[in-house]
Amino acid sequence: MVLLMLTRRLIFFTLAALNASSVPAVDVLIVPSDEHRSYTQFAESAALGLSAAALSSKILAPDEVPLGEGELERHRALLAIGSQSAELLNSRRPRAVPLFYALVQHPELLALDTDSTACGIAMGVSPSEDLALFRRMIPTSHELATLYSSKDPASMRRIEEAREILGEAVGLATVDIEAHSSPAEAIRAMIALRSNAIWVAADPVVAQPSVVRGTLLYALRRSIPVFAFSRSIVEAGALAAVVAPPSEQSEQLVELVAKELAGTGVVRGLHPADHRIVINEMVARRLWIPIPRELQDSAEILGRH
Repeated sequence: MVLLMLTRRLIFFTLAALNASSVPAVDVLIVPSDEHRSYTQFAESAALGLSAAALSSKILAPDEVPLGEGELERHRALLAIGSQSAELLNSRRPRAVPLFYALVQHPELLALDTDSTACGIAMGVSPSEDLALFRRMIPTSHELATLYSSKDPASMRRIEEAREILGEAVGLATVDIEAHSSPAEAIRAMIALRSNAIWVAADPVVAQPSVVRGTLLYALRRSIPVFAFSRSIVEAGALAAVVAPPSEQSEQLVELVAKELAGTGVVRGLHPADHRIVINEMVARRLWIPIPRELQDSAEILGRH
């Protein structure tokens, strides 16, 4: 009986291995991180776009991807949707096969931002879009506060870029989260600066859920508006954010893949080309901040009656 069970298990795993290795060679292998709707919709949209560009593709879940020797080399490119699949493919692929990625929260944590054989679209919009919204919503502001990490080169670059964008008209008050014993202490230090607003950026350290929650809590107590990077944070109490809908990023990514495979070269380190503004009307009213007339029709305003 035991022998029969072991034989059946051996047959099962042998067939599974054969099935995994039978994935036909295609131009682009697309791997969404899981079955979450945003990932699967992105994958399906990308497949349609690639087909229109005369490129064949195949969508596989992470546990369906054949990782045996020479398997990933059968494809001209790999497309990872989400951090899980990006980490998997990047760790197992030969560098001769380029990796494209999207919906990866922090590509720098996987060293994708410095890999010449990887190319993708950042989840968040560029700092210039965030700061432009801040100026439109509170044009009389003279100082914006934000947390950063002195141990993270990407975080340091964000601060430098923000200072250049703001210029001399608006000061950028920064608090190094690494210089404090806890994130809560760093948040309290930032609140004590009494800046006109707080900027919660899509930063690996700053964007941790506990840090975001703490920032919103202290800021609302002191009636300080918060500008963030996602719709969910605006729903939780931030004043506004510039967000990039995933559905609109697939076309941009397909264009990158098509250009790379055609040998025309691509620009790396891109931010989403399309975005929209989300504003929390209840927070705006509480803080006595009027929503600019030009945004009343174009922005998504939560809580509008």
